[in-house]
Amino acid sequence: MSSNTGEIDKTTARLRPAGPEKPAARKPATARDALMTCVLVLYPALATVGAIAASLLLTGTSA
Repeated sequence: MSSNTGEIDKTTARLRPAGPEKPAARKPATARDALMTCVLVLYPALATVGAIAASLLLTGTSA
């Protein structure tokens, strides 16, 4: 097996050690944030329920 003991050049990606920096403060949630969350959660759920209901209705009428 060959040993790779060459020097690290400037193009090599290096990890930085964890520092004492604090994460940025979060802004309080607004009504716009709540509305977007409701839309992003409820729309796919309602669309799924609608698609299932439509498929059940169409399946029942084909017999």
